[in-house]
Amino acid sequence: MIDNRRTANTARITLFITSIAVFSKILGFARDSILAHFYGSSSISDAFITTLSMPDILFELIANSITIGFVPIATGLLDEGRGAREVNRFTSNVVNIFEVLACVFSLIFIVFAEVIIYALAPGFQEKNIDIAIYFLRIISLAMLFKTVSSVLGAYMQTNRNFVPVSMYGVIMDVMIILFIVLSVKKGCTLLPYGVLLGVLAQMIFAVICAVKTGYRHSWTFNLRDPHLKAMLLMFLPAIAATGANQIVQLVNKGMATTVMEGGVTLISNANKMGYAAENIIVLSLAAVIYPILSSYSVRKNIKGFKHELVKGLNCTLILMIPLSIVLIIFSKPIINLLFGHGKYIDSVSYTSQLMKVYCIGIIGLSAYTLMVRALYAQKMVKQSAACAIISLLINIVLCFLLAKTAKMGLMGIALATSLTYTISFVITFLMMYFKIGDIGGSHIVNVILKIAIACIPMAAFSYLTYQLVEKYNSFLALICCAVVGAVTYFCGMYVLKVEEISMILQQIKKKLYTNDDRRNNQ
Repeated sequence: MIDNRRTANTARITLFITSIAVFSKILGFARDSILAHFYGSSSISDAFITTLSMPDILFELIANSITIGFVPIATGLLDEGRGAREVNRFTSNVVNIFEVLACVFSLIFIVFAEVIIYALAPGFQEKNIDIAIYFLRIISLAMLFKTVSSVLGAYMQTNRNFVPVSMYGVIMDVMIILFIVLSVKKGCTLLPYGVLLGVLAQMIFAVICAVKTGYRHSWTFNLRDPHLKAMLLMFLPAIAATGANQIVQLVNKGMATTVMEGGVTLISNANKMGYAAENIIVLSLAAVIYPILSSYSVRKNIKGFKHELVKGLNCTLILMIPLSIVLIIFSKPIINLLFGHGKYIDSVSYTSQLMKVYCIGIIGLSAYTLMVRALYAQKMVKQSAACAIISLLINIVLCFLLAKTAKMGLMGIALATSLTYTISFVITFLMMYFKIGDIGGSHIVNVILKIAIACIPMAAFSYLTYQLVEKYNSFLALICCAVVGAVTYFCGMYVLKVEEISMILQQIKKKLYTNDDRRNNQ
């Protein structure tokens, strides 16, 4: 019999991490809003966003791939009873080796910055090129610090300490906001230093938290370590898989530079809310569920693996489907609230239209993200890499057909991205089905039908609430419609007897009763 306490504990931890992620994303929106206010959709903002995305994609590539390869190996060491000392030795070896690789990649980006800019941003005008090269060379140094925080983040996740990693974004955004404000008076050349110092602060924070978790560093450097080799067998295909997904973003930004000036800024701001929702909810859930899935996989417990995966997919759909609907309905007031000021105000309407198209794909993206973690937990890294490469090719073809051939411009890029992620989810789901058999498709379909029913009154009441309150204050109207929509939706899901909702409510009640008992005992 599956232990529901573990599932409930997973939900509780995920909710806590999600609350931190929400705060982090609020800071992220503040960062983008401040950048848009002072620089608009200009050549400087395009240069900063583009050059930030290049090493940032490499950062995410390294961080995700390290986590994917590291967690199953470290979890296996703990499950085998090898102890914390062996895990520390393995972690130290990974830190030392990957730090050397980070030095090499930083040097490559610095030396070949001009070539990289011309290759990945072909639409940049001459005035953008010099500042973009300068930005890229400074930001590239951050790889030296990001590698350490990525490995230590994977170490902490293996030891079920998920909070420090969720704080990384908060640290980064605070530093970038500070330097955006400083750059207004001191010059735009300060912008990349916010990124560099932000990543340095992340590393210092990661080291402190890892030591408190039990980490002790040693200067071991063993390329023949069998555990390192086992990790690399997963890491290298994961690089291909994650890299393909990141290249999708680069392709989109590169094509946007050929469509119009400011195109990178427009598509970047348009997909902020959708991707933020996915990052807050799904990545928080994936961070918690991945070690659990890996543990089930190591112990060959397919029944437990399926149960945890279905719960994860259902929770993802329960949260992301209504969110995507709300974001589509209220895209214009949301974009106006975030970016409708300063030099960006003329771009609000078009950005909101782009946002609607991006939000169509966040359901597929969210489910795809979770399925990829499940594939990694089953050590199906080659299959995941193949899927990612296929997705990349699909995205490139669709981008060209829709943006250029069909002359849809930025709207075509957004639609191509949404279609790509939906197709990618279907491919990964079929891969998992052929690996472990029925995952619980009928139960998932049943949950989707209940979600659709609950979303109808949610959308109606949310829209009505916004219309009534908007004449007084648009921000207050968005808050009210979010509250009314959430209450209506979750009440509907409870009436429809969705198991995951009942489980979460029981956990909340249990927590409240526990707190009351503690107060009474005091």
